[in-house]
Amino acid sequence: MAMRTRLTWQQEKCLQNYFGGKRFCLLYKASVQKFSHQNLLCTCENQGPTMIVVYSEKCVIGMYLKEGFQGKDVSITIFALQETGFSLCAKGPDSPYLLF
Repeated sequence: MAMRTRLTWQQEKCLQNYFGGKRFCLLYKASVQKFSHQNLLCTCENQGPTMIVVYSEKCVIGMYLKEGFQGKDVSITIFALQETGFSLCAKGPDSPYLLF
């Protein structure tokens, strides 16, 4: 069974445009695979650039790791998508493992 994202077409296009035309592939879906930070990290490790999204009632909150999950500090961009727009907060280099 193929997993599908809950991002709308418009949200996905907004993210693709902002992050340089990246094409997204869903690797891990917590609601299907039962969330475990170990499983998430193992699944996404060494997969290249990685985006994690969390859905709330009013917006989509996420982070983008340009270098993906690796054993070193990477550039992390945190964002929020709302009906009225896109907000960014550049976090800078940090260990993605510490975020979990």
